[in-house]
Amino acid sequence: MLKNLSIARKLGLLVGAAVLLLAGSIFMVLTQVRAMMLEQKRNEIRNTVESAVTILQGAFDDAVAKGMKPDEALKSAANVLRSSRFDNGNYFYIYDLNGNTLMHPLRKDLEGKNNLGLKDKNGLMIIQEFSRVVKTEKAGFTEYYWKKPGQDVETVKIAYNSLLPKTEAFVGSGLHVDDVDAALMTEITAIVIRILPLLLVFCALAWIIGRAVSGGLGNLSASVNGIASGELDTPIDGTDRKDEIGVVARALQVFRRV
Repeated sequence: MLKNLSIARKLGLLVGAAVLLLAGSIFMVLTQVRAMMLEQKRNEIRNTVESAVTILQGAFDDAVAKGMKPDEALKSAANVLRSSRFDNGNYFYIYDLNGNTLMHPLRKDLEGKNNLGLKDKNGLMIIQEFSRVVKTEKAGFTEYYWKKPGQDVETVKIAYNSLLPKTEAFVGSGLHVDDVDAALMTEITAIVIRILPLLLVFCALAWIIGRAVSGGLGNLSASVNGIASGELDTPIDGTDRKDEIGVVARALQVFRRV
């Protein structure tokens, strides 16, 4: 198939392949960067929740040691985390394994109520999934869609929930990860701004080279065809060139003299 294409088209295919290779390389790198950023988010929320569990466990044990029943001790200990905030306003919540809200700092009206029916825009039963992960693994991640305060669009949020030892409750928190994609989009824009001028120069240079080669070969082909048809006075272009086309043109000139 390629042998039936002109040299200019072959050079065009080569340029296209180079551009696709560059785009593919950039895509692979950005994909890896995104995965690393998401893993960093996961580590951040996991470490934060684990620290909260340690704090809550200490408060719970102290309350029990003072004679409180486990349920009362848990409610008392939960207040330790009620006002805790991290990373620009993110908070902690506490649910039991049956889906009852034990502590929610932003929605006190939910406390004491069962929220197993809570689901995101894709139909994921959020609290059920939280409870399932904690029951089977004692701690783990759940990815779902949720609205940021003040926004109408649900975006991806990664939650980490961990069982509170000696209880049937778990502590959790979550981080929206839309800022990861926003940061990647900023980086993509910066890459395009830096690479596009170079890519245009590369394409222009390839076009100039392709035109020079195909034009020289076209003229040489016309000379060969003319001489082959008996028109020995056919002008031979390119004899002054220093490349392979010039070599063939000068050889053709010698051939014509013979």
